[in-house]
Amino acid sequence: MNLAVTLDDAGGMMFNHRRQSRDRTLLAELMDTCKGKSLYIYPYSESLLREALPEDGPELIVSEHALEEAGDEDWVFVEDRSPLPFADRIQTILVYKWNRPYPADLTFDIPLGEWTLSDITEFEGSSHDVITREVFIR
Repeated sequence: MNLAVTLDDAGGMMFNHRRQSRDRTLLAELMDTCKGKSLYIYPYSESLLREALPEDGPELIVSEHALEEAGDEDWVFVEDRSPLPFADRIQTILVYKWNRPYPADLTFDIPLGEWTLSDITEFEGSSHDVITREVFIR
């Protein structure tokens, strides 16, 4: 499977049980990346991604067991839980970075030092001047 996450500079994913941002440009970029594939999400992310889903976007599958159910070619977007228990099934990790620190009570826990950084790009977001997109592969 392929994993997509959004992180602050310290690897933070959520603070006080809330996402750190709702950047529209980032969501559009994620939808374009996942086009033609299935994108599994958890119920927490449904309202955010339904708003961003274009007609020709990925097939959105909402499940409380997204990381367990996703197939080898599918994407999973995770905001509100640890993906570490499923790290051995992940082939690609797409990281969007906010390039600023936020308070966080949930942090990304897959050690990226064991992965190969295959691509890095920056783009202007709707709520952040610069968002960095990093692609890690096994």
